[in-house]
Amino acid sequence: MYSPIQSNRARGSAGEPLPTVWKSFEELGITFRRGELVLVCAGSGTGKSVMMLSYALKSRSPALYFSADSNAFTQLARTISIVTRMPMTESKQLILDGKLERVSKDLEPLAIRLNYDASPSLDTIEMNLESYYELYGHYPALTVIDNVPNVSFEGQGELSE
Repeated sequence: MYSPIQSNRARGSAGEPLPTVWKSFEELGITFRRGELVLVCAGSGTGKSVMMLSYALKSRSPALYFSADSNAFTQLARTISIVTRMPMTESKQLILDGKLERVSKDLEPLAIRLNYDASPSLDTIEMNLESYYELYGHYPALTVIDNVPNVSFEGQGELSE
């Protein structure tokens, strides 16, 4: 239990704004903040995953990305294209040809870690967050769960309405 004044100390870095990536978001008053939930909603195939991966990479924020909808090949190709501005066709071919050394200097400093579990449980998400903390000494500034409906609540008890 915390008093309002104690809550300020307990919050840590929660609420601090993450870097602005797109001026248009800033102009609309859209700010991603540490420790806050942001739900990005739109129809299938509209670019939500690409937008959030782009944000995570371009903001240079320490990030943990649960990629339930996209596999490692797709996310790696997207990452290469985002950070190098290389067309996706070239990024994919670079991976298939085993020539990642051409972009390793661009990929190595990235502060993002990805999990490709197609249906992560709440326990898996928590374990990955704790592992991130253990490895880096802090929690990620940004956690992306792509796609929330893929999260498995099995064994978590019944959700009440």
